[in-house]
Amino acid sequence: MNNRASGHFASGTIVLQVPERSFAKLVDQVQRLGRTLAVSTTSTDVTGQYVDLSARISAAEATRTQYLAIMARATSIGAVLAVQQRLDSIQSQIEQLQGQLHLLDHETTDGALTVVVSTSVAGPPVAHHSSGPAKAFHDAVSGFVTGVEWMIRLSGPVLFAVLLLGVFFLVGKWIWRRRHLGDPS
Repeated sequence: MNNRASGHFASGTIVLQVPERSFAKLVDQVQRLGRTLAVSTTSTDVTGQYVDLSARISAAEATRTQYLAIMARATSIGAVLAVQQRLDSIQSQIEQLQGQLHLLDHETTDGALTVVVSTSVAGPPVAHHSSGPAKAFHDAVSGFVTGVEWMIRLSGPVLFAVLLLGVFFLVGKWIWRRRHLGDPS
């Protein structure tokens, strides 16, 4: 936070995920909002990772196909369960790889734009100490609001207890009827 002669300045950093087709336009718009100190963009080449993940997904899908063929020929429950366990493991692996591939797709279609924002802000709020009737009125309103908040907080557990007692009453009434009305004596 910078302090200038007549005011205060606050600053912060914002990171925006922007679709590639809108990236240049957004950078231009951000630069027009205020004084630009620096603009920096970065890119990452993920081609190798993309090809590797695609190959691993293809291999896992081929393995899954082979296990499905084995499953079709399985004759015992033990064999079916063993193959199903392997299929579940391979399916999980495929889903993880597809998730990683989706993230890479996201990295190639969206860019990250980091914007540092600086703005003038008012000084710290000044506390007004009131006395007399104004303070008494403020204290009364504050006490009333606190009382209402307390009642609202208390209503949850009370409502739960009432519902629980109602359930116990209905179950007890049902049991009493079963014993006294079911008895021929």
